[in-house]
Amino acid sequence: MPTLIFQMSAQDYMVLTVITLWLLVLLWFKRNNLKLKRSQKILTSEYKTKLRDDGIKITLSFDDYTVNEKRRYATVRAKDYYSDSLKSAMYNSHDEIEVEYIDSIIEANVEIDGLVYTFECSVPLDKDNLLIKLYMQKEINVYYDPDTEGYFFDLHFLD
Repeated sequence: MPTLIFQMSAQDYMVLTVITLWLLVLLWFKRNNLKLKRSQKILTSEYKTKLRDDGIKITLSFDDYTVNEKRRYATVRAKDYYSDSLKSAMYNSHDEIEVEYIDSIIEANVEIDGLVYTFECSVPLDKDNLLIKLYMQKEINVYYDPDTEGYFFDLHFLD
């Protein structure tokens, strides 16, 4: 085997070097992408913690908000959509399928200091399942920062 490596031409070494560099660059981008996602999660977590500590806590009972369903459609490559299942073998690389995404929107109108604010939150669940989980929870909390007008729904029980 070592004799094959030494019998390579200069062009073969150049191709091997380019492929190696290309793989290193791809690994570097992948690593940076993972670091960026990790730092975004930390920033989001810190923001939510700040809102919990400094913001206004609004407790909503089941009757204080409405849930609506939003359906959207997208055309995606079948291989990408079924990448983790055996169905991916049925499709060619250029086959496309239409996919339906269902989100539920929680909407609450809350009066704070004489003004009515509308808070919305999108949840990737169908309406019926979300309503069951919300009914079992009885109450949910919304944390609101009047300075930045930022808010978030505390839906940790859905995880």
